[in-house]
Amino acid sequence: MPTPAVREAYGRRLAEYVDRFGSIDATAAPDRALVGAWARDRGGPVLDVGCGPGQWTAWLHAAGVDVEGVDPVEDFVAGAGLRHPGVRFRVGRAAGCCSGSSRGSRSSRSSTP
Repeated sequence: MPTPAVREAYGRRLAEYVDRFGSIDATAAPDRALVGAWARDRGGPVLDVGCGPGQWTAWLHAAGVDVEGVDPVEDFVAGAGLRHPGVRFRVGRAAGCCSGSSRGSRSSRSSTP
């Protein structure tokens, strides 16, 4: 789990992060095609670890993928749930979230504010 200082830093810059990266339109079409093809080929549920504002999770959900967004920053999860009703989000972290059956992963872009 991130340190409290990291969570607080993301919380302070949450609006800026969402404005810049919170829309799927901020992603490149080839990236959407790659991630979409990967998710459809998985044949099972997808866990979007580090989902941030939830744009990828919501996009995959709209495409029919069984997906859940997970982020260690509570404010991101709360905002993602408000922006994307009906899509599953929860507070969590990568360590210990998978049963070991994962055949791949998609990591969202991350940066430290």
